[in-house]
Amino acid sequence: MTIKYFVKRFIFDNFLRPSRFSYYDSVINSLATAGYKFYTLEYLNREMINNTFSGIQENNKICVIRHDIDTDPKTATELAKIEAKYGAVSTYYYRLRTADSRQMKIVAGLGHEVGYHYEEIGTCAKKKKLHTKEEIDNHMAYIQSDFLNNLNTFRNISSCPVNTIASHGDWVNADILNIPNKYLIDTSIRNKGKIDLEAYDDNFMQHVSCRISDLGGENIWFPTTLEDALKSDPKFLYILIHPRQWYTRYWDNIKEDTLRLFETIKYKLNI
Repeated sequence: MTIKYFVKRFIFDNFLRPSRFSYYDSVINSLATAGYKFYTLEYLNREMINNTFSGIQENNKICVIRHDIDTDPKTATELAKIEAKYGAVSTYYYRLRTADSRQMKIVAGLGHEVGYHYEEIGTCAKKKKLHTKEEIDNHMAYIQSDFLNNLNTFRNISSCPVNTIASHGDWVNADILNIPNKYLIDTSIRNKGKIDLEAYDDNFMQHVSCRISDLGGENIWFPTTLEDALKSDPKFLYILIHPRQWYTRYWDNIKEDTLRLFETIKYKLNI
């Protein structure tokens, strides 16, 4: 880890980055001005199931904004308010540890979709010190049971139906296991959990013509800027947003980074 990376990741990002709320306002305004209609993942998936999506696709420029609430549900709510100002709706995926019932109620009340950002494979790996795909497979019954229980808990906390879900990517999934949390989802789990869509499902993503996220560092966007993306006039634009990239909420950042540090130490020392 270089000094430059440390200063950027742990000092600037946590404490010094200025608010990007005004820029986010301009983002939504520019999308609305460009003629995009905003939809939740739940709504579009239902249209696909009912074989009525083609009509929407032919007659509209589609924009889906998906928020992964890894940290900071309060900032997520502020982003939801900005979207509502322009009549835009989007989908907000909360982890269990960011599932703030009050904030989710506000977001849902603005017309947005609330879904579950699940991470049971990563959680089990850290808890039971699992390091391989074989070990994950041997614990899959436990992991899937944990997922269904957590999904029910999440529905109770959110007071929302939660018909769609999105896999969270934790460090243990990417750096150790090389297995996404989506690996736990099969037909049986979809039926038992009454899940209509996993956000990375191929039958949904195949319709997307341009996908960008806010994980591009100082330039925000990756793999291309929003401005360049709009130049190609994509018919179906998919934008992934993380609240932490738009506002510096010191205490939430410190809590998350501290928890991650302790989880990493315990896992690697097999404590």
